[in-house]
Amino acid sequence: MDNNLSNNQAIIIGTIEDEFVFNHEIYAEKFYTFTVKVPRLSGASDNVRVMVSERLIMDGEYCIGDMIEVTGQFRSYNSYESGDNRLVLTVFAKTSATLTKRKQNQTHFS
Repeated sequence: MDNNLSNNQAIIIGTIEDEFVFNHEIYAEKFYTFTVKVPRLSGASDNVRVMVSERLIMDGEYCIGDMIEVTGQFRSYNSYESGDNRLVLTVFAKTSATLTKRKQNQTHFS
């Protein structure tokens, strides 16, 4: 497992684009998803889906438009909706923090 942690790291910095939406619960721990708009140096931006545990967000106050830094792992899974199969890509948050000062574009995947 340690090798997977060192090979799969994601750090994104952007703005919260929507409300936290309940996704699922496992072992009495709730997980939520939301979207982070990550600007590119070209002026375009990417909307990155983030999944976060309630433990990470219960002490913080997060609002749409807040600048946030999320550190975690890139995850993918198949979703079967209405008979269709589609690949869902997310950043599974290990840490998150709101930022008071805007940082340069520092999106990293390794």
